[in-house]
Amino acid sequence: MKKRIFLFLGTIVCTHLFSQTYQDYLSSGLDAYARSDWSSAVFSFQKASEVSGGASGEPLYWLIMTNASAKNYKQALSDIRFFLQKFPNSLKVPEIIYQQGRIFCLCAEHEKSITILYGFLRRYPGHRQVPSAYYWIGENLYMAGRLKDARTIFSRVVIDYPASAKVEPARYKIALIDQASTQDELLKLLKTSHEELLKLSEEY
Repeated sequence: MKKRIFLFLGTIVCTHLFSQTYQDYLSSGLDAYARSDWSSAVFSFQKASEVSGGASGEPLYWLIMTNASAKNYKQALSDIRFFLQKFPNSLKVPEIIYQQGRIFCLCAEHEKSITILYGFLRRYPGHRQVPSAYYWIGENLYMAGRLKDARTIFSRVVIDYPASAKVEPARYKIALIDQASTQDELLKLLKTSHEELLKLSEEY
């Protein structure tokens, strides 16, 4: 009887210590993340994940966010693949998929990024990252030189999501596209005028 009581008490103590250590690491990681101290955040989230035995997706989610912020894109994408395999029913899956699409854009893998972001929009049309997903689709098109298509997407962000934080960046990109279009038209006009002058000179 006494052995059972001791075992029971030991289990409670160990569970409490485990929980406390896990929470300590997680809290330290979140504090470091808030301060943009990426190396400390990575260390703390890794420790939290180890202590939990990989049972919780929370530390892994923050590892992904930290590595993305630190521009460790290769590691972030690796962790994203693992997260989606291990925690397919997590409430954080939509955010993870959005981050995957965004990171592929930053890695200049534009077709992959566009496919993932459009998939995100189809699956989660009411998610808070919808305006940002459209913005990153526009960025992909812009970087790929598809300026007309990019302008259409950026305009959608401005018109359909006026309260979004992506409105100003989208307006800036629209201005750049319009400026590039004007420059192209001027260059064409100058080229045409130059050719006509040469023709007139020859005729003269």
